[in-house]
Amino acid sequence: MKIYSVKKRNSSVKRLIHVDAYRVEAEDLFQIGLQEYLNDPQTAVFIEWGSKVEKKFKKSKINFTKIKIRKVKASASGGNKLSDQERQIIIE
Repeated sequence: MKIYSVKKRNSSVKRLIHVDAYRVEAEDLFQIGLQEYLNDPQTAVFIEWGSKVEKKFKKSKINFTKIKIRKVKASASGGNKLSDQERQIIIE
C-alpha cells in the first residue's frame, strides 16, 4: 500500500491510496489498516486487481466505483530519486 498526498488546494481529496492486490488476500488489506482510509471522505483509494478482493469488500457499507485506467504516469523533475511524497501521479 502506497500513500500519496494530494496538494491541489480546491480538492476535497487530500490523500490517494494505491493498493496492488495481485498477491494479497482481502484479510491482509484490513490488517494493514486499509479500512480506516476507506471510511475517510478525504481519501481516494485505487485498488489494482480489485476483482481479487471485491467479494470481501461487498459485505461492507462502502460505495465502490469501478474504473478502467489506461495510463498512469509517475514523474519526478531533475532526474533525482524523490520520496513517495514528492512524486506526482497523473491519471488519464
